[in-house]
Amino acid sequence: MGKAGQALRHVLEIYSISQNKLAVAMGVERAYVYRWAQEKADPTGETIVSITEALQQLNPDAAREFVQLYLGGILEMGRASRALRTILETYEISQNQLATIMGISRANVGRWFHGLDPSAENIAEITKALNQLNPEAAQAFVQQYLGDLVDRDRSDPEA
Repeated sequence: MGKAGQALRHVLEIYSISQNKLAVAMGVERAYVYRWAQEKADPTGETIVSITEALQQLNPDAAREFVQLYLGGILEMGRASRALRTILETYEISQNQLATIMGISRANVGRWFHGLDPSAENIAEITKALNQLNPEAAQAFVQQYLGDLVDRDRSDPEA
């Protein structure tokens, strides 16, 4: 069995998160968490997302470490994802608030928040939703995402 179980067991131990506490946060039986942590069963891709989201609720550092241990350098956080995370944290906008305004699941926003860059179409929708929640946050998102590209284009017409 595999890397996900090893990463999960390590994070639960280091951050003193019980298997039961994670199971409750995920809404699953503790036996599932036990099987994953003991490498008796591998979690599915969707379950990895659920584990990460539950860890994020319990301890954001644990969630980040779990993803880092599981994926290593395979998935580097993209520019849009970094900008979105920063803006949501800075302006205290929850993933759920953004998802509700956008009319999508919180899991989609969670994926962007945790490193998967949204598509160009979704970036436009994120900006519109942020503008409804907090126009200043929308401006900051665009500035963080496009920042030096916009600034460079304004100062150097040849860029």
